[in-house]
Amino acid sequence: TDLIALVRHALQPDGELAPYPEQVRRRYAAWLAAQEAAGKQFTAEQRWWLDKIAEQIGLNLEMKPEDFDTVGDFYDKGGRYGAAEALGDDWRALLAEMNKELVA
Repeated sequence: TDLIALVRHALQPDGELAPYPEQVRRRYAAWLAAQEAAGKQFTAEQRWWLDKIAEQIGLNLEMKPEDFDTVGDFYDKGGRYGAAEALGDDWRALLAEMNKELVA
């Protein structure tokens, strides 16, 4: 994923060169702040899922629904069923939003 950061820096040399996972962490922090500003509050359990999703996006450029059933920490917490239980029925829309916002 750091190759992405290098290519972006080559195309836009005025931008900051930072490891891709760090860029995703900053976008995630901004996304969380926007969610809270809009009145959305997350429980500790939901934050665990959101934090891990953001981490996965930073490492792999995206997170797909099927990844919940194959990636260790997600699998250990119930996979897609665990995500649906913790994040609610709209967990797929939330995942799509995070993919869009954090990869940008």
